[in-house]
Amino acid sequence: MASDSATSYRDVCSRRRFMKLTGASGAVALAGCSTTSNNDTDSEDSDGSGDGSDGTDDSSGSVTVQDKTLVGATNEGVPKNMHYNPHNTQKYAAWSGEMVFDKFAQYHFGKGEFILYALDDWQVESTSATLTIREDLTWHNGDDVTSQDLATQFKIGKKTGDSLWDFTDSVEATGDKTVELSFSEETNPTIVKHTLAPMRVDTKHSVYKKYLDKEASAVQSFSYDENVQGTGPFKFTGDADKQQVTLKRFADHPDADNVNFEEYQYVHMPDNPQMHAGLLGGKLDVAMSLFTPPKVVANMPDAVNEARVPAKWGYGLVPNHDDPVMGKREVRQALMHVINRDQVRDNAGPRTKSTPKVPCGIAVDDQERWLGDEMDTYETYGQAETQSKKAASLLESVGYTKENGKWKDENGDVISIPIKQFAGWGDWVTASQTIADQLSSFGFDASVTTVPTGQMWGQITDGDFRLATAFWLPGGPRSAFPFYPLRHQVKLTTWQRGHNYPEGEIEVPARKGSGTTSMNPASKVEKIPTATDESAAQDLVRQAAWHNNQDLPMLSLLEKREQSFVTEDEWDVPDDGDSKYKVKWPCHWLPRQGNLQAK
Repeated sequence: MASDSATSYRDVCSRRRFMKLTGASGAVALAGCSTTSNNDTDSEDSDGSGDGSDGTDDSSGSVTVQDKTLVGATNEGVPKNMHYNPHNTQKYAAWSGEMVFDKFAQYHFGKGEFILYALDDWQVESTSATLTIREDLTWHNGDDVTSQDLATQFKIGKKTGDSLWDFTDSVEATGDKTVELSFSEETNPTIVKHTLAPMRVDTKHSVYKKYLDKEASAVQSFSYDENVQGTGPFKFTGDADKQQVTLKRFADHPDADNVNFEEYQYVHMPDNPQMHAGLLGGKLDVAMSLFTPPKVVANMPDAVNEARVPAKWGYGLVPNHDDPVMGKREVRQALMHVINRDQVRDNAGPRTKSTPKVPCGIAVDDQERWLGDEMDTYETYGQAETQSKKAASLLESVGYTKENGKWKDENGDVISIPIKQFAGWGDWVTASQTIADQLSSFGFDASVTTVPTGQMWGQITDGDFRLATAFWLPGGPRSAFPFYPLRHQVKLTTWQRGHNYPEGEIEVPARKGSGTTSMNPASKVEKIPTATDESAAQDLVRQAAWHNNQDLPMLSLLEKREQSFVTEDEWDVPDDGDSKYKVKWPCHWLPRQGNLQAK
């Protein structure tokens, strides 16, 4: 369990052993290890296998590689149009990229522990961190991964707004395999680890060095023509067309002996029903993240295993703050009063969804521990109801009027609320349609337009929307620490600040008492990582959450529990309920550990 002071950390004895964070209890400690929800049937002490293993495989030796292909799916876009430069978020092949690049560390949601992977060791103190790269990790051209590669990766991340630089002052390669990070001031080690863990070794110095002295836009427009330099157990060799991308086993990967099949293929399936049909019909062996209604799960063949993993991610709406309608705080607040979040959840999938009691940029299960007895002072906007009177009062305060059942602006035009929606994201489409119906019933001219994923990503980045669907939590274990979702909503670095949220001081009603208070939300959020004292961290979180709750940089609506699927008719996989499924994503982590192999 993570602590606020991080006074003791167990030394890492092996790159595949769990890193346990221990320390004092408190708000920060609790937030650092929120791992499972109440409907998780697995206990921390049982992995379902009865062998006492820790979910990893340290075996080595030879393996007989079968000429078989593990088939998954991707809904990101036409495979031949995707690329593998992670600093260029538009059309980045994130799904297949999970196997092309290795993460620094993984997180076991069932145990609340880190598993070092591309790193052999990390020593994290309050003012610095020393990272040691896995000794036998190489690039796909055979070159060793060095500290220079990591240093270049971090420095380019500074240009593109990586959250690591919210508390990092400098980066230095101190040896062939070691990198030292120096922090600008005392920093909570838990935040550092949650920041580092999901990073991947994906920036080869010889490829990216030319961008070190250029603007961020230069590296953000780069894409490989060929010879993608990855570090994962599968490599991209250019085999991509309109239908699929096929990766080849990388025999020199340090875990290659755990992989006994030759290819990993991702078939382009732009919507969930196609993926459901693929699993039902035996055309897919695995599915990374796939919302699947209970009736569809019940009809799955016996050979299909479902793994449900906490997401700390979910459906939200992002307003364009430069828009003449959405740029008005009163309109954003009115929308939240109109939207019945529980009804949206019930329609989109109550089995795998929950709604925040207080829309404030903090994950559902973490709100009470951070807001405490002040939680009731935050605006709920009506979790399970449409609050029409409050919404109407807000709209009237900015000069809008309702005539013949329709809300009109100051020019007499009916207010339109077009919601741009990722095409093929079935549960999100249902959520958006439910919201459009609620807004239309209230008197807006609301509609839903679906846009292919790749185009949608670009349109959000370019600010080409009035109201768009977007995840309001960045996802993964780090989102249990409010710094990450609060920062995500204010800065929206994933989409290069495409929501145009204003920078600088913003006035909101006072958190305590009457009157108003002025706050720079970005600056307030960036102070959270440096608060190693429990009470100081909690107060900063409450201030930033209050601002979020009042000004609504995004609309926090649903949080989900991820569904992943693996099949066992042609593959040896863990039994249902095994804790090995508690690492995201099972279809990408299990092969690395020798826990998903061809029969």
